[in-house]
Amino acid sequence: NHATVPCGNPVAGVDVGAEAAWDIDVGARPAVRVGVFDTGVARDHPEFTARLEAGTCTAEPRFCQYGSDYDDDGHGTAVAGIIAARGNNVHGTTGVAWDVTPVSFKHWWGSDVTLAAAIDSASHYPADRPIWIYNVSFGYSDSSNAAFRGAFNNAFLQGHLVVASSGNENSNVPVFPAAFKLPVVSVGALLPDGTRWEDAKTLEWPTSSDGSSYGPTVDFAAPGGRYIATTRVLYSPYLLPGYYGLSDCYDGFGGTSAAAPAFAGAAALMLSYSLVRDTLAAEDIEHILSMTARDMAPPGRDDSTGAGLVRVEEALRWLDDFRRVEHQQVGGLSVVERGPEGYRQFWDVPTSFLPRSGAYWSKPYKL
Repeated sequence: NHATVPCGNPVAGVDVGAEAAWDIDVGARPAVRVGVFDTGVARDHPEFTARLEAGTCTAEPRFCQYGSDYDDDGHGTAVAGIIAARGNNVHGTTGVAWDVTPVSFKHWWGSDVTLAAAIDSASHYPADRPIWIYNVSFGYSDSSNAAFRGAFNNAFLQGHLVVASSGNENSNVPVFPAAFKLPVVSVGALLPDGTRWEDAKTLEWPTSSDGSSYGPTVDFAAPGGRYIATTRVLYSPYLLPGYYGLSDCYDGFGGTSAAAPAFAGAAALMLSYSLVRDTLAAEDIEHILSMTARDMAPPGRDDSTGAGLVRVEEALRWLDDFRRVEHQQVGGLSVVERGPEGYRQFWDVPTSFLPRSGAYWSKPYKL
């Protein structure tokens, strides 16, 4: 979007391959809804005109008086923009999936209890308007609350893809919900040069101790060095509407809070593309993105980047060559199903890879 004037100095570098992916699909399906669990999303922002939906507000009452589509801080608006800012509209920046629908669930400034309530609310969204993907760009150090863990388990069991930032602790101390592992995809952040994000490596914040949290629960990595964000409104949590103004530039935004929505946007773009032929399950999306991720140093899975850098273009091209077929759990190492046009789909893998009956993706081969 050529009219963008950045406040800082964004640096080009590693990316999720969105620009190449847009030659295949731009995410022009509003039926794909992505929940943004954050500080709210600005209802009047030109990047979300006629698309933003307001979910519940479970934050403190003083932050809920103007609704979940009012952003007290700017953080949620930036997150939503990385996922779904509209492209080619001469405003600001462009999200990974241009025209999917962001749904704002405002719980911040809150706690694990208010987040659990927001997640439960999204899981009970009307059946004719399902929220397919949840993005949570923050976390807590304590996971002992049963309702907190239960909300994410329930979302996972209902088939929602839940994405969370690994944390900005610059350590291997677990941050939740990202560290819940099975029900949540944990995303760490990379600098433009492809190394793990640490503020001390940057020119902007050389004395900061912040950095991308790492450890065995990190599943993927995405850029987090310095985005041009959709946050253009100068917010304060204590100012009433009408008392804030517009800046003349678009702010920078980074950290794992930016990396998670890059993954969520890639997932939304995949889902948008798959709706042409079929619907991807949450497990399909995560598995395909892990197969197409770019391995980063050191080789193989590692605690900083998990499976590697998300690459959405490769994921979309992967979908072009693969079909979704029904599989019934059987013993042994091979599962064979008759597919369309006389094809058969083969899995010559341990049954642990196919943990239960259901739909899986496989490449077709002629016999």
